[in-house]
Order: sequence, then C-alpha cells, then structure tokens
Amino acid sequence: MDRRKDTAVEAILEQLIETGPTDIASVFARAFELAMQIERERFLRAGRYERTPY
Repeated sequence: MDRRKDTAVEAILEQLIETGPTDIASVFARAFELAMQIERERFLRAGRYERTPY
C-alpha cells in the first residue's frame, strides 16, 4: 500500500475516533470508497489519472 492510501486509512480512523459511533455510517462509506478505489486500480493496473497501453 502506498503512502497516499496509508494517509487515507489514517484519516478514516481519525474520523472514527473523533465522531465515535454516532457517525459510523460515514466512516464505513469512506472505508468502502477506499476499498473500491484500490480494487479498481488493481483491476485496471493503473492508478488514478494514469493510462495503460491496454
């Protein structure tokens, strides 16, 4: 996992710590969004705004 994703995970965890269980839905939404981004980049073999010869 690159540093950008590490920072995103840290931000999600900080939000969870700050809001506690009262805003758990938005914390899970951000976590799922990050998971989908990672899956998409792996499937396409390209990062955000990158192009591949495929």
